[in-house]
Amino acid sequence: DVTLTPVPVAGQNSSAADTEIRNSLEGWAQTSRNRDVDGHLQYYADTLDFYYNRTMVPSSKVREDRNRAFAKFNNISIQLANINIQLDSTGQRATVTLDKTFDFRGDNNAFFNGSVKTLLALTKLGGSWLITGEKELKVYYVNK
Repeated sequence: DVTLTPVPVAGQNSSAADTEIRNSLEGWAQTSRNRDVDGHLQYYADTLDFYYNRTMVPSSKVREDRNRAFAKFNNISIQLANINIQLDSTGQRATVTLDKTFDFRGDNNAFFNGSVKTLLALTKLGGSWLITGEKELKVYYVNK
């Protein structure tokens, strides 16, 4: 005899949220690879609860940082790995840790590469998962 147990609804919702968040993260990384600052900022809330060592940071600060990087480096490679998504009890907020490996190349032999463990906070706003916090938890290596 086989006994079947129904899957809880919360499990189905978390699976859908997991897929949505992973898709958002890939879009976020791809807009960096494309040096598309407007597209990139669509993955951020208007105000971030935390951004590296600052709190309550407007997304315009993210724009400034990305504009500087995209102007200096014309070839950007970003890879995401070891993505771990934790949903809160409401299913509307997520904490994500991931390993981000990057290689930025520019003119005059300019380069910046490395690998870091990143913490992202995401909130479901207006039907989309938006980044509401970003910081590095650990630097594996960085070369400038």
